[in-house]
Amino acid sequence: MKYTAGGILGKLGEALSVEVPLPPGMLALTVKDTNGKAASGISWQLTLPDGTAKTGKTGSEGRISVDGVAAGDCKLVLPDFEGNEAATAATGADASGGDQPQKTDSPPADPPANQTAAQKRQAIIDKAREYKGKIDPRAGPDGKRIGWDLLKDVHDTAYNMDIFQDPGAKENIPKPHGKYVSWCGVFALACAKKAGVVAPEVKWNPGGKITGGLDKIQGQTDKIQPGDIIIMPMNGLYHHCIVTAVEGDKVSTIDGNSFDPMTFQDQSVVEHGDRNHGMISHWYKTVADE
Repeated sequence: MKYTAGGILGKLGEALSVEVPLPPGMLALTVKDTNGKAASGISWQLTLPDGTAKTGKTGSEGRISVDGVAAGDCKLVLPDFEGNEAATAATGADASGGDQPQKTDSPPADPPANQTAAQKRQAIIDKAREYKGKIDPRAGPDGKRIGWDLLKDVHDTAYNMDIFQDPGAKENIPKPHGKYVSWCGVFALACAKKAGVVAPEVKWNPGGKITGGLDKIQGQTDKIQPGDIIIMPMNGLYHHCIVTAVEGDKVSTIDGNSFDPMTFQDQSVVEHGDRNHGMISHWYKTVADE
């Protein structure tokens, strides 16, 4: 199904079109400009049939992918563009097409600047949890790594570039069990940026260095809070992960590039509850205290 989202006009007056494939339980959109080129970096707000709101930005291929979508109407808004009318798409195995675009009275979510520190921290955690079960090193039906497009978008976001400009990334990210870089820190930083909490200019650099505004802190682990990024020495490497909870000495995390005991696969997104302060060498404070 393909339709032009009437009323959603680019700042140069160019209409956008959206191609909507409809596999059961998944909504996958490709946003393109009038020249048929993928529209990357476009902010989107999607309201699911159950009223759940999802937000994010299109990747380098103009992709918006959301799993676990029940049959019904989804409302898509592209707030970067004037008009801000909602494109409505039918979802579910029995869906036959989309309705005409219609306005939505649902206000956009508060920008991070209007959120409390606790809300910003929770936004980072919520964003990371969206990836659980969606990135798997095994081959999918198309022969490529399961969730490779999500993994590429995570790299694009963290590095502030189309990572496929590097031939090594282009070869190994889509490859089942392919290894490009250890992407635990890439994932952690990308989630903080995708949540709108960490500034876009902050980026991941080869060798694991974050530049652009986040300071690496040594010690002071008693000040770590949910949403912060911690670093733990492991087997000669430095593993990064997002803190989800702190209870005394116990630290719970969500990790990219981690072993999943449910699937027995590495390079997955997994939650862990067995960390402690003594395991942490350095950390990044993602949200300023109020």
